[in-house]
Amino acid sequence: MITQLRTHIKNALTEVNSQNAPNVYTAIADEQGYKNIEQRIIEMMARENLTASACIVHIENSL
Repeated sequence: MITQLRTHIKNALTEVNSQNAPNVYTAIADEQGYKNIEQRIIEMMARENLTASACIVHIENSL
């Protein structure tokens, strides 16, 4: 289950670029930043029942 979740998040994060989510794009440029964003997405998905893509938008707006 967690592997599928991480794969889903990875697929959503591959759509991130410097145009559509510049802050998230910068954050995921290194391994630690990627792990941080991934964890935030997991927590938000569980808490708010959002898709990974929707979480990325919320995280972008909070950075």
